[in-house]
Amino acid sequence: MPIQHTPNHPPLYRVILRRSLNAGWREWRLWVFAVLAGLLQTGGIIDMAARALTITGRALPSGFADSWFTRALLPAHLFSLATLGLKTLFVALVLLAAFIASVIAQGALVAGLEKTKTTGSKSTLLSLIHRGGSTFWPVATLNILTLGLLWCARFLLLIPLAFAARAQSFLASIGSLIAFTLFVVAMFLLTAIHLFALQAIVRAGKTINDALVEAWHHFWRNWLLVVEVAFLLVVISVALSWLGMFISVFSPILLLFYATALLGNILPSLLLAGFAILVIFAIGCFLITFQYACWGQLYDRLGEGTAHAKIHRVLHRLIG
Repeated sequence: MPIQHTPNHPPLYRVILRRSLNAGWREWRLWVFAVLAGLLQTGGIIDMAARALTITGRALPSGFADSWFTRALLPAHLFSLATLGLKTLFVALVLLAAFIASVIAQGALVAGLEKTKTTGSKSTLLSLIHRGGSTFWPVATLNILTLGLLWCARFLLLIPLAFAARAQSFLASIGSLIAFTLFVVAMFLLTAIHLFALQAIVRAGKTINDALVEAWHHFWRNWLLVVEVAFLLVVISVALSWLGMFISVFSPILLLFYATALLGNILPSLLLAGFAILVIFAIGCFLITFQYACWGQLYDRLGEGTAHAKIHRVLHRLIG
């Protein structure tokens, strides 16, 4: 296959990374949307369900589900079933609210970043929520499709891992490695398509079908570029996460020891824990905003035809 020669264009990674980092830091007011958007895009809704089950399992029996009113109305053999039903209903309502909020937040975050990039002005949070609500159904459908396919892939492709854990054989280990590799590829593909289609729905006003077709074309024609961008995002995310851990945990450790020795109570530990949570939360919000901005910048460059993989650029310079 002949090497595709790429024309000279403005630098890709330096431009989109610089603009995305600036957007992630300066647009801190969008962090609330980033937190909610990350519930679905990162797959965290499943972890949230587990936490919700644990929380409700502790809270409801000592509250309404275990009240004298409930016990008086229900026979003893139906009380456990009613308690389970209330817990299930509560968790279902929490997950539904989280899904709705995350879908709206995805549209609002993309719209807010687009407004800042194109005009330099800032929309109000209420107008961004309205913008996210106006694209609720196509964005919700997109999330259901991509997350549903992702969990189907996880279920089907990671089954060999369960057999490998029991079989302890060479062939089972090879099968589990292949299955895990296929799952990573499927996760990468679905995530890229999701983020490209999200840009097309919110910014270009396209239908879910047209957005998915455009997202697939972008990925298929520029898969090497998408791999490069994803790798850079992973490196930056890991580096900033470690930096946040260092700032929040390691740097104040000597101060903690001194303060604990002087005060003789747990107040310094509580303050350090609060500081660490605040730093980690801020870095998480920044990273989500930064990544959404980066995919938006890449979407624009792909639409302009000015985005090419770094490997192609290097080969073009070497070959001439």
